[in-house]
Amino acid sequence: MLLELISDNSLGRIEAINEYTKHTLISFIQFIENDFKAQIIEKRENAEGKYKKDIYNNIEDYSSKYADNLNDVSNSLLLEFNKYLKHEHANLFLKYNKTSPIVVQQNPKSGKIFACHRNGKNIEYHFVISNKSNASAVTKLKSYLDAKGFKYFEDWAIIVKEKFDIETLKALFTNYIEILLSSKS
Repeated sequence: MLLELISDNSLGRIEAINEYTKHTLISFIQFIENDFKAQIIEKRENAEGKYKKDIYNNIEDYSSKYADNLNDVSNSLLLEFNKYLKHEHANLFLKYNKTSPIVVQQNPKSGKIFACHRNGKNIEYHFVISNKSNASAVTKLKSYLDAKGFKYFEDWAIIVKEKFDIETLKALFTNYIEILLSSKS
């Protein structure tokens, strides 16, 4: 519900939320996603070896625990997209977790560049690039999305909530990777 509120605010569906309130809501969402632990406590417990995030190294382990979190169409799309990523983009690193069933990284130490993120029982797509660090890639991606008629909004990532068939998702992701590679500084 909180994610939808933030999304509706970003899309202009509701009256604008004060920036302070918006950041408070986002922080609270992160607090919930961290099993109600503050980041400082999570970091301390992680350093002490007490806390391990709910992260999986393969789609099968993720799916066995969270099969009911998504609808059948979303689960099927994730499995097909995972096969595609493993086959066509074997150089990328994949992780799986409760809120982002598929997270794509350039290497194990880098931040995510893309995520299939849960939105209720559906999936939305997070293209994680920043205007600050890669304005060229952001501009190219937005131009591509506009040309294809995809609806999106910009927040901490470029977020696309449309439902795609697997071929459309593959084409979109392939184009995104090409944009990232061509825009490297």
